[in-house]
Amino acid sequence: MAPRRKASKSKQWAFPPGPNGFSSLPLDILWEIFHLLWPFELLQLSRITKAFRAYLLDPTNAGIWRSAWALCGPEFPECPPYASMPAWAHVVFEKICHVCNTNLRDDPEVDPVWWEFSARYCPGCVQSHVTKSISVKLKRLDPDYDWKNALRSVPRNQNRYDSLRYYLKADQAELVDACSDKGVIREIIKKNVDETRLIAEHSRVWRDWAENQITARLDAAAAKKEAKAKKKNEAENTRVEAIRIKLSALGWSDEQWMAGGTLAGQIRTYPSVVLSKVLTARAFRELQPTVVSRLNADKREHFLKSRIRVFLNDLWPQIITEVEMRLALRPPKVDIALIPAVRELLDQEGGADLDRDQVVNTLRPLMPQLLRERKEKILVQIRKQAGQVFDMNAESVDVLSLAIAFVSCPRNCGTVDHIQALLEHDCSPHYHWTDLNATSFLTLTGENEDKDPYQVAASNACYSKPFKLRVIDFESHLSVGKAVLEAFGRDWRTTTISDMRKEQRLIVCQLCGTKSTTEGHKLSKEPSPLGPMRWLAAMKHASKYHRRDGGKLTWKLTGKARS
Repeated sequence: MAPRRKASKSKQWAFPPGPNGFSSLPLDILWEIFHLLWPFELLQLSRITKAFRAYLLDPTNAGIWRSAWALCGPEFPECPPYASMPAWAHVVFEKICHVCNTNLRDDPEVDPVWWEFSARYCPGCVQSHVTKSISVKLKRLDPDYDWKNALRSVPRNQNRYDSLRYYLKADQAELVDACSDKGVIREIIKKNVDETRLIAEHSRVWRDWAENQITARLDAAAAKKEAKAKKKNEAENTRVEAIRIKLSALGWSDEQWMAGGTLAGQIRTYPSVVLSKVLTARAFRELQPTVVSRLNADKREHFLKSRIRVFLNDLWPQIITEVEMRLALRPPKVDIALIPAVRELLDQEGGADLDRDQVVNTLRPLMPQLLRERKEKILVQIRKQAGQVFDMNAESVDVLSLAIAFVSCPRNCGTVDHIQALLEHDCSPHYHWTDLNATSFLTLTGENEDKDPYQVAASNACYSKPFKLRVIDFESHLSVGKAVLEAFGRDWRTTTISDMRKEQRLIVCQLCGTKSTTEGHKLSKEPSPLGPMRWLAAMKHASKYHRRDGGKLTWKLTGKARS
């Protein structure tokens, strides 16, 4: 049995094709449909079939387009007389390049239309079709005439009256061809001037409309954003107030230490409160431990910071003398607060005030010894670092007394000196070199949640982290220091700073004597001394200017210094 043939599907048409296809539909229905469409929709409809295109673009049906433009509202300017209504709809509504048909990005803050040129351009077509100057060929036709008045032009800047303009290359080429007969140049110029003036007038109206549209869009976006923020703020206020009521039932109330002096202001700063959704009984049970724990921690930190500031600003000057404060390796304020004996007096539960007399009387006899112990502990670490660089046993040899022990300031302030002098070095009137972490502080959130709460409070009160010894840079000064000491005939492994202070001879840097533009001199903005130097000046000179010169550095003995 032969298989059954499938019924062929006839092609269905919404509107019959061809010029005569409209005869199958009542004309009044078509007109009712067309009169409900905007210009952009009519433009899209005209591209569906040739029949639609022929009918909608027929000049005798201009009434359809006038009705479509009327739907846009009274704020739309009239279409210019030099462009048809369909062509102007293409300019106003279609966001494509009018040369290469590339889709253009819609920037709500920028007017993308070149109104004088009745077009939109992509960046590539702007480069190929638009110019900033008038061609030489055009100027040669009449050197005395200002051709700007005869060409369509767009202002380069926001100021529409700016003399700097953009011109179409095609307009200039067309004008050059039209003016090939010199007898009609003036007539053509007059005609172009009138057309350009008309185009400029209508372009100015449409540019004002476009700017108003941009302003309206931005105002609407700002209003929408403001309404959204207001709604979010109201929801947040409702949520915070509900949490405050439940916390009040647990015994919490407004206290002076809280943000704004209110419980609501304090819990509003907590991410767990702000990010919480609808506050059900179950949600509050899950949220309560986090919020209460944070409140207790913040309360404790507030009173700890208050006591620490009172201690450092008011009581510390009474405990320590100025002479003791000038000792080498004097501690930053945060380190003073972290001394165990100080912490024992300041780290108290609750909001009780500090017993000032007890603090002063307890710490005054203890502080000198505590500072000396701290200094010795840091010196042990420095000796260990120096011993590793010098390949010596720091326990059997006082490496910090060797003349070779030159270093740079760990805070990178540019100072180069012997380690014994650097221990008392101040980088500025306000900072000692041990203040390595000035202006930095800790918080109780994120990566610092595991920190000691007292240490966090001390760091925040002093706006700095506790002192932590960094690597002291002995190594980069070692090779140049060896060259200086060998020039004096000394063994760098055994020569101490006391031995070199007795040295009266002078040496001259031969590298600087032959060439004063070494790598170190290029990096330094200060002129280097080229005359004879004593050992300390030579060490500083070598460390400052010749650390990059390696084995090139040589010295020469010249004589003795004057007594």
